[in-house]
Amino acid sequence: MPSAKNVVIGIDLGTTYSAVAYVDEHGEARIIPNGQSERITPSVVLFQEAENQVVVGQNAKDEIDNQPERVVDFVKREMGKRKEAVRAEENDGTPKPFHFWGRTLSPEEISGFVLKSLKQDAERELGVPITDAVVTVPAYFNDSERQATKDAGTIAGLNVRHILNEPTAAALAYGVMKAEQPQKVFVFDLGGGTFDVTVLDIQLSGKNKEIKMIQTNGDHRLGGKDWDDRIIKYVAKQFQMEHGKDPLEDRDAKADLRVRAEKAKRALSANPSTTIICNAHGEKSKIVLTREKFEELTASLMERCNALCELVLKECGMQWRDIDNILLAGGSTRMPMVQEMLQRKSGKTLRTDLVNPDECVALGAAIQASILAIAEGDGEASRETIAKLGGVKARDVTSHRLGMVSLRNGKEVVAEIIPKGTPVPCAFSKTFYTLEDGQRNVLMQIKEGESEEPEHTTTIQEALLPIVNPMPAGAPIAVTYQFSADGMLLVIGKDVTNDKEIRVQIERKGNLTPEEVRQGASRAKQVEVTG
Repeated sequence: MPSAKNVVIGIDLGTTYSAVAYVDEHGEARIIPNGQSERITPSVVLFQEAENQVVVGQNAKDEIDNQPERVVDFVKREMGKRKEAVRAEENDGTPKPFHFWGRTLSPEEISGFVLKSLKQDAERELGVPITDAVVTVPAYFNDSERQATKDAGTIAGLNVRHILNEPTAAALAYGVMKAEQPQKVFVFDLGGGTFDVTVLDIQLSGKNKEIKMIQTNGDHRLGGKDWDDRIIKYVAKQFQMEHGKDPLEDRDAKADLRVRAEKAKRALSANPSTTIICNAHGEKSKIVLTREKFEELTASLMERCNALCELVLKECGMQWRDIDNILLAGGSTRMPMVQEMLQRKSGKTLRTDLVNPDECVALGAAIQASILAIAEGDGEASRETIAKLGGVKARDVTSHRLGMVSLRNGKEVVAEIIPKGTPVPCAFSKTFYTLEDGQRNVLMQIKEGESEEPEHTTTIQEALLPIVNPMPAGAPIAVTYQFSADGMLLVIGKDVTNDKEIRVQIERKGNLTPEEVRQGASRAKQVEVTG
């Protein structure tokens, strides 16, 4: 067991399943089982009728059929949204807020219950209070989604020491445990609700031990749930052809179909066909689904995966022959169609034994937690742990373009300052010019996103740079963005003529105010979370 002084755990907060891990006294990353002795926990929350009582995990998932109105899953897809604007799930397309106990809960609060459950599992297993964690997110998460994840940790009673990209975590788990030679790895991370493709450089031999992200891309609204949805639509269509009624208009039948679709998807990974039973409106159908038909139904989803694989290679100027190993992360990579596509496109023999797709992200998060603790002198790492992990660095890149709004030919555009895929830490500068004679200040609108159109990007923050002495139009204003290794952005605006500058430390802004996070944490303390 680790020292009781300060255990920093690693958490993979997944869309469909989550996991928690720690590094033991021998420097080995280990998964912490939950109260049901399972190594992964469904990211599902059941709200009990009694206020301030929730169930997290498999027992909550088992109630989707019986109490669909009280169960919340796939909440990770809502991170970064206001609680009133979650994705429409009802048949009529109206928003479906998380409304329980007489109030609307935010995605951060609900994710906080999942994190609190994992925290309790760690405390039970390790026998010490847990206060600190490294939590993972998809590499393509934007600033708001990352802050929302951190706020969820705060609500759960955790100090989130670091937000780590999931592919980097998978590469850490593989690199530290198995990679003996320097190599380029391609991480294909297809989870229940998000998808990332990332190219990393692993160099863990010699003096400089580093895992460096080269390029990443992704789609955080693409995952195993979308394959499930295609099955649901197919079964509903077949049922309607037989009985003339839409089973998706039957709430209980729709909830039951979601469960059966996931089971069918898993069955088709091992068998050429499976039978799905649909009960709705007092009628029953038995529908046979073959693997071939399933692949036909989901061909467009696979094409989206393929397109992103090719794009990320193009962005980093590489080809499949430059890749040494392909790592599969996320349970959805078990689908034969995924592995066949990757083997066909890469021309490589795919090894599925390099990492456990369900556990590697949590293990990597625990390794990063231990690396941070060693580097900061926090905790009492054993000599064995220090020998294995001391000096190892995980270096990420910017997952999105960072820029500032300016005028070009009379039109507002987002001028790029830090390109997407830039290794961090980094610093870039760009010169802008005043628009009017005697201008007294300059509005710096700091933007994140790949588009040049301001309305299609995310505003991180705005700041005013005062101009001390009036100057003619066209006076130079130098803007510098400094991005630190832990994801903090410092913006420096300088009036070059008068040698005056302002420094704006950009604090990540989530959808919750600090007071709302505080209130959420206070309420979460009163909530009894069971498995």
